[in-house]
Amino acid sequence: MDDQAIYCVNNRLAYQFESAHINSRDFKHLQEEATYNVPGLVGMSHILNNTGAAYLMTGNPDDAIDFFDKALNYARGQGRGVQKAAILCNRLIAKSYCYEIIPENEFRKTMNYIFDIMGFEKLPFIASRLALNLISIAFKQDTDLALELMHNYPINELIIKGTKSNIIGSAQLKLQIQFLEKQYPRFGLDTSKLFLPGTDNVSGIQKKYIL
Repeated sequence: MDDQAIYCVNNRLAYQFESAHINSRDFKHLQEEATYNVPGLVGMSHILNNTGAAYLMTGNPDDAIDFFDKALNYARGQGRGVQKAAILCNRLIAKSYCYEIIPENEFRKTMNYIFDIMGFEKLPFIASRLALNLISIAFKQDTDLALELMHNYPINELIIKGTKSNIIGSAQLKLQIQFLEKQYPRFGLDTSKLFLPGTDNVSGIQKKYIL
């Protein structure tokens, strides 16, 4: 299988995240195919990240962390900052799933990285999703830490810009915001200026994962 075929299969497998069932073995098989038959594949970090996400969403966070760690090794270097930010967040989600106490500085460093790499001008929608993921994990671990992050970083402004840049995709943001508002009364995000659609187009395993 050549590199283009690998990418095509990876894109097809990604649709499993929107379905009712994820087969992590499919992702693992593709990852092995890419590792052994297409050495030096540029998109290897994407494949490993998706494999980790598949294992995480099927209740195997320890295996997921192993794949995220491997993905980080491929996400170093110029031009891979966005992918690295996503992997760092997924890795923290998996650690939280395992009830690990995550050092507070890891939250701050990762949030700094998100704003440095993407921020308001470059991919604000993706930055919004990653930032909300961090806030969600922080609330689960320590409410004061989560409130500190929301105070020290312009989360509200970022989400406003992110929703304007991708109104259709913002349904996922709306679902996560609704969950945080219900779960954590002190969440306190100002949603009056947000352009948030309905959540009907969010489906499959990813919807359960957001909640």
